[in-house]
Amino acid sequence: MHQLFRRGNQDWTLLLDWLVMAVEDWQMDTWMWQSEDIAWQDRWWVEDMACEDTWDQHEEVRDQRKEEDPRPNHPPGAAGSNIG
Repeated sequence: MHQLFRRGNQDWTLLLDWLVMAVEDWQMDTWMWQSEDIAWQDRWWVEDMACEDTWDQHEEVRDQRKEEDPRPNHPPGAAGSNIG
């Protein structure tokens, strides 16, 4: 009877050890996913800022060209244009 009790305790100990390891693995995976998610958010933010800067520069160049060229903008083939 004593051996059965000890065997049962060993089984419970193995089960509890396995459960603790599983929870620790899950916790580590969660931390890694969160840190990776934060890293991706930072990258996206940097890319968005770079895109906004590029777009702002594009608009500035366009506005400067409009100021330098007083002719009205006619798309190709439109009335009053020389093309088409």
